[in-house]
Parts: sequence; C-alpha cells; structure tokens
Amino acid sequence: MKVAVLGAGFQGVCVALELAKQGIACDLYDQGGVPITQAGLINEGKIHLGYVYGKDPTLKTARKMLKGALTFHEYLNRWMDFDSATVKFSRPFKYLVHKDSILELEQSDSYFANLEMLYEEMMGNSGLTYLGLNDHFFFEKVTDLDGYSDEIVASYQTIERSVDPLDVASGLRREVMQSDLIYFLGHHLVQKVEAKGNVYAVRSSNANSSPVKEYSHLINCLWGGRYKIDRDLGLDMNDSIIVRYKVAIHLTLRNTHDLPSFTIIQGPFGDLVNFTKNRIYLSWYPSCMIGIADATNQPNWDDLLSDSRRDQILNESLTRLGAIMPELPEVICQRSIQTKKIEGGLICARGREDITSTDSDLHHRYEIGLHSVGDYHSVDTGKYSMAPYFAVQVVKRITG
Repeated sequence: MKVAVLGAGFQGVCVALELAKQGIACDLYDQGGVPITQAGLINEGKIHLGYVYGKDPTLKTARKMLKGALTFHEYLNRWMDFDSATVKFSRPFKYLVHKDSILELEQSDSYFANLEMLYEEMMGNSGLTYLGLNDHFFFEKVTDLDGYSDEIVASYQTIERSVDPLDVASGLRREVMQSDLIYFLGHHLVQKVEAKGNVYAVRSSNANSSPVKEYSHLINCLWGGRYKIDRDLGLDMNDSIIVRYKVAIHLTLRNTHDLPSFTIIQGPFGDLVNFTKNRIYLSWYPSCMIGIADATNQPNWDDLLSDSRRDQILNESLTRLGAIMPELPEVICQRSIQTKKIEGGLICARGREDITSTDSDLHHRYEIGLHSVGDYHSVDTGKYSMAPYFAVQVVKRITG
C-alpha cells in the first residue's frame, strides 16, 4: 500500500498521524514549508457542541458536531500529548442572543433544550467526555445581562471551549517531523492528479522540479484546490461551493484580564475567545469576512490583506464588540496590546449564500465528511473540531 495525503493542514496532519499509528507510511504534500500554517493555525479552535446551529432544528448538524467534539480529546491523544497542561483551553463560552438574531428567542430556548438531550444521549452511549472534563451541566440560561448593552436580549452559559490552535499545531508538527512513517514534502504545490489504472499519479512542483509520483491510495485534505481534483477523479458532488476568506485576530495583552469567552448568535456577529488571562482571539464577522468567491474562480486572496486593512479590521472589530460589551475597550485598546497577529484563511463549504441570508446552506453542515470513489478519498472537514474524527474514519475506510 502506497499512500499520499494532499494538504498538511490540521486535517491532513491528523490523517498522516493516524496512518502512522496503524503502521502505514505516507507522503504528506503541502505548499508550505512546515505543516499547519493556514486555517488550522489561525482559527479560534472551538470544539463545537452544536450550539451555533440553531437554524437546523433537525439536529443533524448538531449530531455530527457532537461526534467530533466527544472524540476530539481521545483521538488527539493518539498522536500527541493533549491535555490542559500542554494545550491552553479557553474559558467556557457564553452564547449571547442578539436583538437582530435570525432566530426568535423561543426558538433558541427550544433548540438548546433539545441539544442538551441529544448531548446526554450521545455521551451516555459512547462513554466519552467532552475534552476529558467533568462538567456538571450542559447549559444554563442567564437572566442577569449586566455588562452587556441592550443589543443582547438573552445569554446562555455553556460548557463549550476552544483549544489554542497554536499549541495543537506545535505538538502535531513535532510528531510529524519525528515520525519514520511520514515523509513530509514541503514546498510542493500539487498541480495535477490523474487516475491511471489502479494508481493515482500526483504531479507537484517545487523550486527545483515537477516530480510525478504514483500511489495506490490518495487522501485529499486540501482546502481551496480540493474540488478541482475531486471533479478530475470523478467525484463531482454537483453542489455549489462557496469560498470565504476570513481574517482572524490573535492578541497578546500587556496586562491580565478576566473577560469571558462568548459567541453572539444567530447571524453575522462576532466572537471573543479568552485562552489565558492575556491571550485572546476576536472576530467581528462583517469586518473580518473580506472576500467571497466561487471555488472555481478564486482571486489571489493575500492581495486583499494589506497592513492598513489589518489595522482597519482590528479597529472595527474592537468598536463593534465594544458596543456590545462596554467593558471591552477598557481592557483591549492599542496601548494594551503587546503583540498582534492578524491573518486570513480560507473557509470552504457547500452553499450559495453567506450566513447573512436566513436560507443559507451554511446554517447546517451535516453533509461534511468523507466522499470516496475507488481508492480516492476527499475529506470535507467543515469545522476544526471535526478533523480528528474524520481522520480516524478515513483511515478505517482504507484499512477495511
């Protein structure tokens, strides 16, 4: 068995490490010089329990998210030392209901209650725990909205957390580089893949050459370039693909603080993640979502993000989040920021409209996962927290 994994982001690295765990060698391709340099590094690291998918009352999306969340801790520990001592966990999330939410408050209440029953059912059936923690509740509706402006009409305290993607990436990179069964082909841009009988020919390019290598099994974990290869190899899902370029803001502050982690629902609002007392992530969706395109016609995304645009995005995000939490500008301002990293990454998903539309397909994500034809497997991760689960599933599909 000769296996190639295309893309050394978070998903591709998890696949490669699970292959190695099963004693299977692989070539791991990436255009970057080291693994995990893009979306898997700069996102908020949220381990989704389904709270944000209230527009899918069938709970299909929540059920899939819970599969990823409840196995995340167990599977990451297969490949690295993963616990709260080696990886920073955020403070638990509050979910703040905005007055302009696309869901009525009664609908949110009903959804959270139904989600809690599903969580208890799946946790009981699996015997797993969320991130290895022993939380004694799933959510509590908070009646005291002190500290928030009148834009917020309700609040739920949840057990959901983020894990620091910088810590996770560091641990996984180390394991990849130390593995005797993973051959990392950095600075290799995958140009073309062809099916030739029982093998797949992968042409890549680097600074010196354009080598072609053949494999019996191929796992596609690319982001923007995944869909063209899918079609070339006969895996055309006949779905529209929307590609969004979203900016993430990571800050280190000079002083400590005790801000809560929160997500504002339902619609194009924002988040704040408190990883430690001076390390945070924040985003205001209308400012941070700076580009949308069809998967077959993408611009040079990096051209959209100049230094002045970065500063604009940071200032707009702080202003809008500060309008919701008046305490925020006192804690986070230009003089309190010690370091800042403002970078963009691609989000690829099936759909035709952005989340600003109430009918957008992005409000449910249950169709993410594995799609195969022959010994070619394409992985649509969907959410960061799903990557370990899908990695184990695709390797099981290969090994039978």
